[in-house]
Amino acid sequence: MLLSFPVDADAAIREIISETIYTNSTTMDGRRFADEFVSRRKSDAIASTKNGGASKNPAKPVSIADVVKAAPKTTQAEWGFKVVNKKKKGGRS
Repeated sequence: MLLSFPVDADAAIREIISETIYTNSTTMDGRRFADEFVSRRKSDAIASTKNGGASKNPAKPVSIADVVKAAPKTTQAEWGFKVVNKKKKGGRS
């Protein structure tokens, strides 16, 4: 829904965005989110026009399998079990 708004958002659109955030979250500040969203959306639009706008060959959607293949393999520590002797009773009286 947020991406359907125009890039040059006026005060009314920022108010709609902030009210949507306030409705769905108790911890986020809606006004700050709206301001940040609009500024990042503008910078993204500017960057995409500098890079040639809409690409003639749209990017292939990334699947979950591609993400899993590209993720670095995490090495898991092996569980090295060690056998220990029973605790001997001390020389206490």
